[in-house]
Amino acid sequence: QTCALPISDSAMMNDLETVGNAQISTTQSKFGGSSIYLDGTDDRLVSPSVQGLAVGTGDFTVEGWFYTNVSSAKGLLQTSDTVGGLKTSYTTGIALGTTSTPYFGVDVGSTNITGSTTISTGTWYHFAVVRQSGTVYLYLNGVSQGSASNTQNLTGTYICIGGYYNTS
Repeated sequence: QTCALPISDSAMMNDLETVGNAQISTTQSKFGGSSIYLDGTDDRLVSPSVQGLAVGTGDFTVEGWFYTNVSSAKGLLQTSDTVGGLKTSYTTGIALGTTSTPYFGVDVGSTNITGSTTISTGTWYHFAVVRQSGTVYLYLNGVSQGSASNTQNLTGTYICIGGYYNTS
């Protein structure tokens, strides 16, 4: 089931569309008294094409907060060159999510970094992915989770929040 409800960007530049029954919830919040709730069954937020997401071979930083109430593998965010933001194979963007271990990980193009911090349920986590001078760094709560060389051309202009190419 698809429900097209807009989630407004406070800067009023990039509104997101809900898919499934993605919704705003006041049960958990980090800032402002609410957060986006995704129940793990085809729920996600998707954007129209945003040219600024195509970072090419340059430097970038992606950061945010997430909270989970399940310990299985789940997608957090993906940029891609596909409308709706999800692909079944991955080479043109950034994909973040938890593994079945569960650890937090990122794919930047074909480069993978999987952290070593076990993700616990009922906890807020701050993540950051940084590519600087051809090296990608992954941080969780300010602690390095690893790094790898990467200069791939990232051309994805669509974002999907709550999705990751190889998990729910």
